[in-house]
Amino acid sequence: MKQRPLPENLSEKENLSEKSSEKKQSRHLPWAGPLIWLKERIQERPLLALLHRALVDFQEDRASRLAAALAYYTAFSLAPLLLIVVGVAGMAFGRDVALGFLLDEIQRLVGREGAELIRTILQEGNQEQRSLISAVVGAVTLLIGATGVFNHLHEALNVIWEVPQEQRRKGLLGAVVTRLWSFGMVLSVGFLLMVSLVLSAALAALDEFVRGLAPSLQVLLQGANLAGSFVLVCLLFAALYKILPDIDVAWRDVWVGAVFTGVLFSIGKFGIGLYLGNSSISSAYGAAGSFVVLLVWIYYSAQIFFFGAELTQAYANRQRHKTREGGARPGLKPSSPPSHSPMGWTAAGPSDASGIRLDL
Repeated sequence: MKQRPLPENLSEKENLSEKSSEKKQSRHLPWAGPLIWLKERIQERPLLALLHRALVDFQEDRASRLAAALAYYTAFSLAPLLLIVVGVAGMAFGRDVALGFLLDEIQRLVGREGAELIRTILQEGNQEQRSLISAVVGAVTLLIGATGVFNHLHEALNVIWEVPQEQRRKGLLGAVVTRLWSFGMVLSVGFLLMVSLVLSAALAALDEFVRGLAPSLQVLLQGANLAGSFVLVCLLFAALYKILPDIDVAWRDVWVGAVFTGVLFSIGKFGIGLYLGNSSISSAYGAAGSFVVLLVWIYYSAQIFFFGAELTQAYANRQRHKTREGGARPGLKPSSPPSHSPMGWTAAGPSDASGIRLDL
């Protein structure tokens, strides 16, 4: 069970009593002193307190299991998802151009074998249907499969935000609405891929133009390409954090989590690529090695995404404590007295929400 922020009516007498208790216990426990010192240092740094709160929630929500489930769903949704994404992006540039661009990006992330696996999956999934019935069945299967990933993301974000059951979409209508939102997100990914294609094509043409005039400008163009990719990633994360959960998340909270997650994702994809490039996963699994590598990359990327969601939730709670007295905003985790464990970390309360208290 998650430890909650301290209630606002915690008296000064209780605070003094806790400090006195910490000092007394620190005399008997040799390791208590360094932990109390660490607690005080974290209290002085709101960013560290926020990251710690997000990490604790990440562990208590078992977000690593949510990431593993997402990798499993992705294994079955990959072909229909990419078929729709490539189809949307190919409306402007043609399917072959969109597919080539997508495979180049995948190769940078998971290597040549992973890109070839994606190419094979797309070729098998793009076979023409021989009859009307098979075409209809294929279209329905394509729709359900493509939205499976976002449907799981919807449920996972509800878990992270602890959305009450009565507030979640239920019944047949709720399932249909969720699938429609998920399909909308699939189309949005295709649109972002199309925008990325436009930017890359424009920058490539500009690069050819300035290469003979001012070679030094090529560095600026490469920086602009990276910045454009980063902005698109942040836009995608912001849309997922805002739209998928069954609560009303403020945009100011969403952007903080989206930008931070974008930074982590940009750093993490190089780290994951470095790890996969120097590991023996592919050779250990033989013919299935490239598929396992792809799942490992999705698994670690999903953990980054869910940590960003936990950070968004922690930041939203902290801002709520600063601006409101009592009463939880719908969908946000309410304040309640902390559970006193032998060594439990809890937030220091609305008046100093950036702090951390250590119960020894």
